[in-house]
Amino acid sequence: MRLFYQEPKTDYKKVHEVVSKGYGDQHPEKIHGYEGAFLFTLLDVYVSDRLEQLLESRPEIASTLHELLKKFKKDEYCDLSPSEVITNIEQRYFGGSHQYMIARYNTDIGIIIFESFYDMSLLYFDGEDISDIREAQKIKSITK
Repeated sequence: MRLFYQEPKTDYKKVHEVVSKGYGDQHPEKIHGYEGAFLFTLLDVYVSDRLEQLLESRPEIASTLHELLKKFKKDEYCDLSPSEVITNIEQRYFGGSHQYMIARYNTDIGIIIFESFYDMSLLYFDGEDISDIREAQKIKSITK
């Protein structure tokens, strides 16, 4: 597993200023969904060992993975169950969080899953065993 992508740090003060002007409201943070719409960022994105090996032999795949991240940020989660869609919406728009969200994309290299956890996100192939990562993230969330 290796780091694939880190988002630039958000200037929250600037976001607040711009949104405040746009809405004509000194306190846009009171707008329902404010955090999900304006403050949403991706956690550090890692790729699984299998994807990492594929990237080493076929570096052009990186552009495909970046496209998937763009889709995720636009709420395009693709092939999800109804309960997964609801969880994503609740986390992003009601919880103001980017944690514990999922997306499933059918690509020319196979089905790629993007999943965010407590303090990281992971791109991996459908069927890969990531139970150790899930368990480690669960422990971190409990002990922090």
